[in-house]
Amino acid sequence: MDTSIIITVVILTVFCIILYLLIISGKKKKESEFLQNLFTLAEKNNCQISEYERWNNSIIGIDRKRNYLFFIRITNENETTQQINLTDIQKVRVIESSRIVSIKESNSKVVDRIELEFSNINRNKPDTIVEFYNTAYDNLFLAGELVIAEKWGKIINDKIAE
Repeated sequence: MDTSIIITVVILTVFCIILYLLIISGKKKKESEFLQNLFTLAEKNNCQISEYERWNNSIIGIDRKRNYLFFIRITNENETTQQINLTDIQKVRVIESSRIVSIKESNSKVVDRIELEFSNINRNKPDTIVEFYNTAYDNLFLAGELVIAEKWGKIINDKIAE
């Protein structure tokens, strides 16, 4: 085999490995920044995160001892933070806003939004909405957001029931 071909293959392989490592380190850096933002938000409320989950541009965490939920979401360079005192919440339910789209004799369900609705014990206070997915900001295809919302709805309802 010609040495120039071998050198070209080696250079391309090294380039691909370096590119892969840069992408992985960028994702880890973004993950740690998101996590640090969540921990900082919790600390401002004298809480400590005991469980959390991150997806796309969102992260949710709970302090099981102090009964607080924390949520951070970035949409179009805007950061939304929410902290919810679970002692003020009666129940949580998952809201899935969807529609049926007809394409060539077949119908498909399109999910537009996925939210958690926190019903307050005090009926005079409005319910709190935490948005997990919105087609206006997120990918057109779901990447497990419904499963995550249902999981956290169960975690929160179990904690409220304690």
